[in-house]
Amino acid sequence: MSSPEIISESLISIFPNPSHNDVTITSTVNMLQLEIVDLNGKIKLSTHVNSQNAKLNLDTFESGVYFIRVETENSVSIEKFIKN
Repeated sequence: MSSPEIISESLISIFPNPSHNDVTITSTVNMLQLEIVDLNGKIKLSTHVNSQNAKLNLDTFESGVYFIRVETENSVSIEKFIKN
């Protein structure tokens, strides 16, 4: 079993960005796992998905910069977003 390849060309879109309450993640391929990570590398949220679309509620998150890590069957994509 091979590990997913980290890719530089993103397969995901995050909107709205910046966001106040909810953020929607869409992908061109099926997403398996989503993680939101803060600037210190702490995982703030981790969830399993099996879809090309996901909506996450950010009400409990403090304002700041975060990264969304999306794992698919063959790749990992990381995108930055801002919570206002």
